[in-house]
Amino acid sequence: MKKWKLFAGLGLIFLLGASAGALGAAVWMDWDHPRHRFEKKTPEERALYILEKLSKRLDLTGDQKQAIAPIVERKERETWELYRFHRRAVRGLLEQGFVAIQKELTPPQIEKLLELQRKMEKRDRSRGLLPPGEAREEADPE
Repeated sequence: MKKWKLFAGLGLIFLLGASAGALGAAVWMDWDHPRHRFEKKTPEERALYILEKLSKRLDLTGDQKQAIAPIVERKERETWELYRFHRRAVRGLLEQGFVAIQKELTPPQIEKLLELQRKMEKRDRSRGLLPPGEAREEADPE
């Protein structure tokens, strides 16, 4: 066997392995990362998860769980509302930036920018950050 064939074969095997690993990592991070699973839950589901973790780590009694559960649920709802409020504020700032950027773009570039905004909106909606009825306002490309 010629040396170049050996090195070419080993290089090909390495590249295939690296590609498979990169693809697998990307898929796992996108679909099955614990942080994503946690974010996709409702505030009530997250509160239950937090209560279970506290119960295990602190060895809570039944009475303690009953006393702590409403506190965790209330704080989780408040945290979620605060997060969504700030997310809306950030989205508003981004929208202002997009409007300012549009003034410097050509019509084809404006279309590309609007497509980027639609993708961001779709991503936010799929993550539960944008309620189904709430949509961004179309910016006037003047």
